Amino acid sequence: MIPKQGEIWRHYKHDAAVTNSYTYKIVGIGLITDNSGERKVVIYQPLYTMPSPEAEQGIQMFVRSLEEFMEEVEVGGERKPRFTKVS
Repeated sequence: MIPKQGEIWRHYKHDAAVTNSYTYKIVGIGLITDNSGERKVVIYQPLYTMPSPEAEQGIQMFVRSLEEFMEEVEVGGERKPRFTKVS
């Protein structure tokens, strides 16, 4: 499944006790082309107040390779998706 523009996804660090923590809106899918080839990237915007120093630097969105966005990570000895679709 490839994230689609407008969908809401949560990072595995999401804390249900904090409104929208690590929750993101998909802005779109982009393409990076350079000397190493082409790769798709996910452009996503946080739905929470950006922490410093990101906010101080004017950062409003994040970009991650599609492969990395969709991969599983190991957390506390357990495998889980890096991001999970909410809606």
